[in-house]
Amino acid sequence: MPLSEVADLARTFGASVELRVAADEPVTPTSSARELAEIADVLAGVTISGLATYVKLGAHSAVDDIQRSAEIAGALGAPALRIFAGAPRSQDAVLAARLASAADAISDTPISILLETHDEHSSGEAVGRVLTEAFGASHVRHGAIWDLLHPLRAGETLDETAEHLNGWIREAQLKDVASLEDLTPVLPGTGSLPLPEFVHKLRAIGFAGPWILEYERRWYPQTDILDDSLKVMDRLFTER
Repeated sequence: MPLSEVADLARTFGASVELRVAADEPVTPTSSARELAEIADVLAGVTISGLATYVKLGAHSAVDDIQRSAEIAGALGAPALRIFAGAPRSQDAVLAARLASAADAISDTPISILLETHDEHSSGEAVGRVLTEAFGASHVRHGAIWDLLHPLRAGETLDETAEHLNGWIREAQLKDVASLEDLTPVLPGTGSLPLPEFVHKLRAIGFAGPWILEYERRWYPQTDILDDSLKVMDRLFTER
């Protein structure tokens, strides 16, 4: 979808936008200052909630990659970076050390580093452990993205994930899928994920956003449900 259409949808629904950063996206890891300025112009008046990077703490270049991503975020006015662990649980000490180093490297910026519940670290327990090892008990501005799907697939309940990520949740990521085995996106509320319960749980522990609707048509081209999904999500947050 062209970025101009994304901007129009965001304005229509009063929504913010999280931008993916990848070689085949409008924002890339090598975007020039001129290109970033052009993107900012297209998105004028739209809040950018963060950058969904593909940086992995498991990579030796992780600290440098996060620094570069923070530069891009600063140019676009994005307050946060989504990153992945990208390594087995046996490497948690290394991941935590790199995360702490990256946080120090961008300490002169207001940008947050957010570790998503994903892949080898799909559970709240796994992400919470890395964050605690990196930052101790103090809940600094850096933290976690709770992707609703992955902790459930890892066998955690909503209550368990909330407990493990207590104090660390900086972003909530929502979507709906056919089942925990069939990850084909479906219209929110028609699949297998407990969206109302998720929203209620997070609100009950004081989380106020941002809430990110994950749209995956790039990987599921047969799925064209963005407009309807935004309408459903609008009702979900206005009716509760």
